[in-house]
Amino acid sequence: MTVERYAFTLQLTERCNLACRYCYVRRRGRPDPADCTPDFCRRFVDFVLSQSPKRVKITFFGGEPLLRPDLIRHAVAYGKKAAADRGDTAIGFHLVTNGTLLDDALGDFIAAEGIGLEVSLDGPAEVHDANRIYPDGSPSFHRVYGNLLRFVARHPDHPVSIFSVAASTDALAWLQAFCRGIDAQGFTFNPIHTAPEDHPRSGRCKTVKQAFSRRIDWHQKALLAGDRTCDQELAIHMACLLGGCDACACEAGTNATVTTRTGDIYPCPFFVGHPDQVIGNIDPGFLPERVKPYLDRRRTAMTSCKKCGARRVCVSGCAFNAFEQNGRVDRQAKQACVHTRDYARRLQASLVVLASRVPEKLIETTIAHVFAAALPSAPPMPWDAAPRSFVIRLTGRCNLACDYCYDKGHTAPRDDLDYPAARRIVRHILESPAVEPVVGLFGGEPLLNWEVGEFLITQISRGARQRGKRPFFHLTTNATLMTPRIARTLHRHGVTVQVSVDGNAECHDRHRRYPGGQGSWEAVHHGIGLLKQAGRGAVIDGQVVLTPGHVDMVGAAGHLKEMGCRRISFLVAGWEEKTGLVWSSKEIAALMQARADFFPFFIDSALRGDAGVDLGFAGLVAAEPKGPQGICECGTGEVYLDTQARIYRCPQLYAAGHAPLGRCGQEDDAHIHSPGKCVVREECLACWARTRCGGGCMVRNQSCAWIASRRPARDAEMWCDYMRAEFARAILAYRILESRRPRVTAAIKAMFGV
Repeated sequence: MTVERYAFTLQLTERCNLACRYCYVRRRGRPDPADCTPDFCRRFVDFVLSQSPKRVKITFFGGEPLLRPDLIRHAVAYGKKAAADRGDTAIGFHLVTNGTLLDDALGDFIAAEGIGLEVSLDGPAEVHDANRIYPDGSPSFHRVYGNLLRFVARHPDHPVSIFSVAASTDALAWLQAFCRGIDAQGFTFNPIHTAPEDHPRSGRCKTVKQAFSRRIDWHQKALLAGDRTCDQELAIHMACLLGGCDACACEAGTNATVTTRTGDIYPCPFFVGHPDQVIGNIDPGFLPERVKPYLDRRRTAMTSCKKCGARRVCVSGCAFNAFEQNGRVDRQAKQACVHTRDYARRLQASLVVLASRVPEKLIETTIAHVFAAALPSAPPMPWDAAPRSFVIRLTGRCNLACDYCYDKGHTAPRDDLDYPAARRIVRHILESPAVEPVVGLFGGEPLLNWEVGEFLITQISRGARQRGKRPFFHLTTNATLMTPRIARTLHRHGVTVQVSVDGNAECHDRHRRYPGGQGSWEAVHHGIGLLKQAGRGAVIDGQVVLTPGHVDMVGAAGHLKEMGCRRISFLVAGWEEKTGLVWSSKEIAALMQARADFFPFFIDSALRGDAGVDLGFAGLVAAEPKGPQGICECGTGEVYLDTQARIYRCPQLYAAGHAPLGRCGQEDDAHIHSPGKCVVREECLACWARTRCGGGCMVRNQSCAWIASRRPARDAEMWCDYMRAEFARAILAYRILESRRPRVTAAIKAMFGV
């Protein structure tokens, strides 16, 4: 492993004007009373420049480095001149201070020289002054707080970071609010290295666990409230879990080193005072045999931590924690691993909550740059002449009179598909380029013309064997006309049966009724029973139509699973001009909330291997990381064939009276007629989801690129918000599942042949 070093820390002094109770320097018993010298600072800078020819960053550390501002000024001036003389080296400086000595003159110097500033602040006065005190016991909060506010006021554009050592988590909310108030560039909350005599190991463990939990909870509440900058460090950790960036591994002994006034190089400030951990000196340089254990711990982490659920936020843990617990750095600290895994689990749980409720905000604060890079540069093409799915209208008749049927007002004759037209359809499918054509039997209620449906299955199967094709058959039915013979036939041919059932009897019978008003649930339930009796392994899927007042997706999914449905599809009743079912703004909002509530249920189900609880959403997840090229496949991946063997983009456009695209069996069979004018709203052109949406879908979000909408602009905007949130959740679901169990995303993709 190549060691790349560009960050170097110089401990200017071990002296400090404070006497913090948890100071690790004071724990050593005999802090070094001597400071660095100007000559040593020059030697250090020369050593640093020799180690990293392209860029270097020097951090001034202590004790309290502002006790020696003269050395800082000298090192900065010499470092900039030396780097300029080299011509090709960029040099930067950073300062870690307790803030008590940060007067206006030093502040102006820091800002003028572009020195990064990190100030130690533990919280409000009562928390900060409990540990950060002067040697005489007097408090330091007001001095630090005043100096910091004055610096920010004088230099509002200069980056400032806050470092807090946590003896408790009581100040976390205050610190986060303070960081937002001063627009802090970074915030580090460290609950680990408290003094053992004040906080024994059991107490430290409790503090760590509380800190992890409370910090995540407060970050979640803030983000839900609309604060996108509430905790940047947590946002980075979430981005790591989502694959948006790599976690910062502990670089102790490699890139992160600290040099004392003697020239000795230690792996990090916590190791200073442990002579057996010296890894070199600025005169002879680094000692490879001393650096090796720190390289080994990185190599070990790559293998031993490979299957750890926290690997994306931890990498290899803290080297000093390992040293404290094991006496060596190349073996992981078990207790720290326990805490980090717990932290990762809590962070993953928060991700699910945020992804369900504010998915677009979560993307913006974590993986916006990765997501933007994955966006296609152009919207999907409106037509593909080689569909793989053929939905066949066996009949226009139906024995039910469902309220939300978009076809109930259709003026075309309620005729059946006859054998001559069926033969033309068979020939059309067999001669298509599709090697594995999906054949859907549709209606009306297709079982009213089942003889022709069975003829289609038999003829397509026979012709496919001769041509080396493998067709898949799919029947969409209300199941009320199911018989034992039909059920056995379906099972024998391996037909997937999708049954339209909206949940329990009350939900189902609200809209799915016979013409006389009688509910159909009992007949549907009986039909599903016949399908299950037809043979072991009968494939039964469910289709639920969500309507105003009926949006309980979790309840519907649970009920359909109890009935034996393998996979479930959710459609949204609409097309108000056809059905009369109107979604008010309040009801659209309720549907949006239902989709948010369903998201954690989907994640849990997917982790159990059952992503089919929402087939439509699973399809969006399967299309990630780049997303689907439009949610509507009508006329591209799928076409609709009516009872006259005419070809339409989809059943909705057929019902809307659009002209067919072509006709099976004619000489111009392969010719695609103009599908009409595509409706593109101006707002769609600027929408990030345009390529994933492609104009919408009437059964997904009440929008169609080929049918002009008459609904109020506000409602149309809400439907777009609804679908954008689904796209954002799919992006996040893929990444959440990929981080927790990659084989789950592989299985979801396999469901759709991806």
